[in-house]
Amino acid sequence: MTAMIVTGIGVIAMTAYARVKTIHAAPPHSSSARRPQSTAFDRSRAGARASRSEQAE
Repeated sequence: MTAMIVTGIGVIAMTAYARVKTIHAAPPHSSSARRPQSTAFDRSRAGARASRSEQAE
């Protein structure tokens, strides 16, 4: 029971922290401010993976 409450508080705190970070990073467009950042991060991660595999060959 207490573990569920603690994890719930942790999840809420993490989402609030992420929202504050994205609002400061990008102009505040509520939910749309978060999406471009995550896609850019995924793209850079995919690019790093591709360049690493090219170096291996």
